[in-house]
Amino acid sequence: MVKAVGVIVYLWKNTFNTSSPKMQKSMAKKLRNSQEKDRCEDDFVVIYDDKIAQKIGIETNYLAMYNEIRAWEIRNTAYISSCQVMSAIDETTHSVADDPDVKAFLNQFPDDFVGQMKLYCEAIASNPGMRDKLDYLPQIPIEIKRYYNALGPDVIKSCSYIEARLRRLINASSNQETLKDATMDAFIPGSFYPLKQVKAILSDIYQQLGIEKTAKASDLQNMDWMNVKVAQERIDGHKENGYRIL
Repeated sequence: MVKAVGVIVYLWKNTFNTSSPKMQKSMAKKLRNSQEKDRCEDDFVVIYDDKIAQKIGIETNYLAMYNEIRAWEIRNTAYISSCQVMSAIDETTHSVADDPDVKAFLNQFPDDFVGQMKLYCEAIASNPGMRDKLDYLPQIPIEIKRYYNALGPDVIKSCSYIEARLRRLINASSNQETLKDATMDAFIPGSFYPLKQVKAILSDIYQQLGIEKTAKASDLQNMDWMNVKVAQERIDGHKENGYRIL
């Protein structure tokens, strides 16, 4: 790469130095335009003004060149590391697949979701060490592992291993976390909120999150993550019932 760049610079310099002043100005203009666009990424040829000799010159931009070489080395190292990781994963997968317990598991692995989920939970319950081994197997759908990690075997069993029920629990949990974030952002600690305002704020939050529920001011009191106190304040000469956020 460095040798090729040296040849290119030599050719440019030779052509430039043997050209007429008029041609040199034209070449210098093109080189400067090229430098602004590609920033020396193709040939690292740079044009400069020699104030002492009062002439234009061409030279190699070594900073750009070594920067490009270093960038290539980093990309190459990352690529090799990635290949090594993938190779290690592949070897581990083959090794795990040869395990007698894993072979027995795969021979029993059914086609339906309920059967797959049930077998996955029972296999880990009878042999906890199987969980790490099964994580390497591409034959097991990612959803099976995701439901197990998120809900645990007891909850999954209580849902009779039915995917629709498990999905609803996952979605409800996700909505609950989002609702928590939204309400904690909307209600400022130390502030008082009249009941009408609380209801309006919760209604907006429910609508934004797609929660099909009619908002009530008392909902705020039932949110475990909210620390609120029933309060009363005079606003514009009128007593208003509401909540103070603690």
